[in-house]
Amino acid sequence: MLKSLKKFLILFFLSVLVVLTSSCSTDRLITRKNHDADYQYCWQRITETRGNAVLLKMKVDNEIRDYQILIEEILTARERALKLTNWISDNIEHDRAIPPHMLDKLNYGMTRGLELSDKVVSVVARNECWLQATNDKLEGMNLLQLDQNIRHKGTMLALSATLMLYDTYFTTASLLNEHDRIRQFLNQSDVGYGKQEDQLKAVTDTMLKTENLLLVQKEIKYFEDGYLYYDSHLRLDAEASYLSALIKQSPAYPVLRNTSLDDLKEQQEIFESAQLEDSLLKLNRDTVNGISKLFGNLFGLVEERKGKLYENKESYTDLIMTLKAGDILLEKTPFRLTDKMIPGHWGHAAIWVGSEIELKELGIWNHPIVINYHNEILSSQAVVEALRSGVEMNTLAHFMNIDDIAIIRDPVKTKEETAARIIRTLRQVGKEYDFNYNVETTDKIVCSQLVYLAYTDIEWPTRKVIGRYTISPDNVANKAINSGPLNLVLFYHDGKRIEDRPESLMEKLMGKNEALN
Repeated sequence: MLKSLKKFLILFFLSVLVVLTSSCSTDRLITRKNHDADYQYCWQRITETRGNAVLLKMKVDNEIRDYQILIEEILTARERALKLTNWISDNIEHDRAIPPHMLDKLNYGMTRGLELSDKVVSVVARNECWLQATNDKLEGMNLLQLDQNIRHKGTMLALSATLMLYDTYFTTASLLNEHDRIRQFLNQSDVGYGKQEDQLKAVTDTMLKTENLLLVQKEIKYFEDGYLYYDSHLRLDAEASYLSALIKQSPAYPVLRNTSLDDLKEQQEIFESAQLEDSLLKLNRDTVNGISKLFGNLFGLVEERKGKLYENKESYTDLIMTLKAGDILLEKTPFRLTDKMIPGHWGHAAIWVGSEIELKELGIWNHPIVINYHNEILSSQAVVEALRSGVEMNTLAHFMNIDDIAIIRDPVKTKEETAARIIRTLRQVGKEYDFNYNVETTDKIVCSQLVYLAYTDIEWPTRKVIGRYTISPDNVANKAINSGPLNLVLFYHDGKRIEDRPESLMEKLMGKNEALN
């Protein structure tokens, strides 16, 4: 099983084509040393705890929390890869050369992809032994039986990481394989970047290997066989619930579960028939369609549906008529996996910078910082938000793919204070997302830290997590309840406007989610 997982190292680099980092040799793809050590750690963790379920659960939960941060990095890298691929595809369709800075990003992105793939495969290897840790096996090692809830959770961690590898590959390669020029570039060797020849070809071949399908189907069977038995316990476990959501929302999960060996053989024959001269460079559209037939449309990985306020004209008008420059926006998107990672009720925070008329009234329309964003503001991109892809300006219509929204306002602010907050907000645009969630660093920020940095005159609550101070969207919302300095001026919950005691309902929802966390 571990040997098969090594092959995943080669497939995963495509997910992060545009993330820049220092170079590293692809010789790592055939190196087993580190991952053998991870596998040994898996058994060492079980052996050292000697049946202490509390200690073992703590170790597993800590690894799951680290894994959540890794998933965010992967999803961000995937979004950037898709954006870059679409941009390059547009250049190709208009018969334009791929610019050199984009080629540089493609090359450097491979090296970053290898680093992330190492981390994902390490997660699998460090949790591979859970599936093998049967009572008979443990008895033969003179070890006590495992708490089966912990064993099931550890196996879920390995399965979710394996599915993430499949998901990420197919959401990217299905686009890359459509264009000969992109495939040709990715299959070229480049000593300057430590890039070997025919890597994309090897990726596609790896994904169609029979042993890899059998591997993931074995993990899926264990997960499903034990799900009903362990569900009553695990659904009360935040870390296990996260893994369960990650698995169930994986597009590859139902496809790989139901794919037969005959189906896979058919795809292998299609792929092999295209391997003339340079098989990937000459790969025709039938091959691409064959892969699509097997794995389906894997885009929209982490969104089950659209939000209940999405394209709702009545609520959009209500919000537009209510919003004022400097207002804070809070949102809830329970249909997205990333929302489940955020502690509390609210999953995201943003700031409304206002219109040209408002900014002129505030006397800052011609401020040097504001001038930089005239085009965005005139195009109604007045929502400033820190997303995984960075701090951006978006339209309210784009923002409203949500179920819940709250508008929070400072009732006693002066024009000078509002103007200063908007300037500080716009200073954050273009920054990268901070996966350390540290409010004491400002080169990279998260969504709620945007509010933290803009509203510098408010004393915000923070939490210390793993040695660093963080602020959540619920920390922001807390300032609008219990006679805080901010007011809740509009609240939609579950797609409906709340007229009756909105503050009480928001406080109740936040308290409920705080208890679960």
